[in-house]
Formats: sequence, structure tokens, C-alpha cells
Amino acid sequence: MLKANSNSIYRCLSNEAKWEKILEKDVDNSPDQKIKIGQKLMGSIEVQIKDKGSSFPGLIEILTLNNDSAAIKWTLSVEGGFNLFKKIQHYFIAKNLKNSTAEILSSIKKFLEKEENIYDIKVQMVNIKDTLLIAIKTTSKNYPDLQEIYDRIDNLQNYAAANGARQTGYPMLSVRTGDSTHFEIITGLPINKDLKGRGIILHKEMPSTGRMLATNEIKGGPYTIRKAFNNLEDFFEDHKFISPAVPFESLITNRLQEKDTSSWVTQIYYPVY
Repeated sequence: MLKANSNSIYRCLSNEAKWEKILEKDVDNSPDQKIKIGQKLMGSIEVQIKDKGSSFPGLIEILTLNNDSAAIKWTLSVEGGFNLFKKIQHYFIAKNLKNSTAEILSSIKKFLEKEENIYDIKVQMVNIKDTLLIAIKTTSKNYPDLQEIYDRIDNLQNYAAANGARQTGYPMLSVRTGDSTHFEIITGLPINKDLKGRGIILHKEMPSTGRMLATNEIKGGPYTIRKAFNNLEDFFEDHKFISPAVPFESLITNRLQEKDTSSWVTQIYYPVY
């Protein structure tokens, strides 16, 4: 039994890059023994073990036990051979494969029971602290550039300062696809004072008793941030959370000032019930 969601197990074992990580630390595979992913079926994956010039097809089935646990069944096919010599040879090969797969299954269990190995990010549940916000929400046919984003942040910061409010956290950004042709862009600023909206600036509140999924600090540019965002979406869906609000990026680094995108630091939050 594995303490992991069956969808996440399937997603990982369908990814050959994950297999490389599973095998590299705990299983001393000989150079002649390799695993190749075949057809991806409903709830199962065809695998092939190549050993000493021979290939042995198999099937990994992921069996759901409940939302946070599952079992793996791995079957391999080894032909008996047409003569006594081949039968004896294949018997010892089958015995070796049985031992190898037992070791690999042990490594799979150890690897997949650490959520950061599955999602490539660390996720924790945190309480919402910054409940008072001001925000600007618009739609656009184009993804906003950095200048546009920070013009909005400047607008929010100036409005807060002019009305005696203090910024209590990092600027917030959510860019989501509203439909097939438009982006919904929300830029937010957490503050310590309840301000009314004015013009394009909106008054927003987060539920004071709410919780959020929070990633570790993500270091890197747009590709790295998007990948972490997608991984958090997978975590959200695998654990069947419900959200009262859109997920957002917390802009720890001022991206307009830091030209080296590899030095950007971002944290991603997902409000949940």
C-alpha cells in the first residue's frame, strides 16, 4: 500500500523522467537492465524491462484504495522457451526479474510517499493572515507585461498611502484564462486598513477563518513559475479541495528591477475550504 493519491501515482509512473529519479538512488540496476514506458492505459501503464539483450513486457496497475492511498500491481511476462536449456535460462531470468521488481517497488513506495517528489514543490497548509486587500481586475487579449503589472502595483500602493493604509505583504498577481481569447488579470495589495474602492481600484476581503495551500519559495522565471503553478493545480485536484478564490502569485522579488529572471523569488498560494 502507498500513502499517495492514485492519480498522482499514475502521473508519476507515466513519466520516464520520474523513473530515472526513482531508480538512481536506491536500485543498483546493471547497465543491461532498463525500464521503458509503453502505452498509457486507463489506470495502468505498459512497461518493458530490457535485460541482457532480452525484453520482457509487463503491466503496472494502480489500484485506488481511498483518496490518499493506493496499491500497485506489477505483472511481467517471461516465455518458457522451446527447449530445456531455454526453459532453465528463462527460469533464472524470471527469478532475477522478480527480485529486481521487488526492489523497484520498494523504491517506488519510498519515492512516492514524499509529496515533493510527486509535485516537484513543497506544499503546506497555512492560515490566511492578510484579509484586507485592494485590487485591480481587468481582462485583456494579451498576457500583461512587467511594466503593466508594476504600474498597477504602483497605483495600488499610492492609493493605500494616500488613504493612510500600510502595505502588510507582498503584491499579489493572478493571471488566468477567462475564455479562449482573454486573460483575467488581478493585481492585489494586502493592507492593514479597510479601504473602500474607487474607480478601477476594488475593495476585497479574504475569509478571516480561511486557509491556503502555500508552496515553498520558487526561484526562477516565467517557465519555472508556470510549472510550479501547474503542479499546485495537480495537488489541489488530487486532494479534491474546493476553492473560494483564485490562486495567486506572491511577488517577493520586484521583477521590474531584477532583470535576471533566474533570481526571481515567488510563492504561490491557493485559498481552499
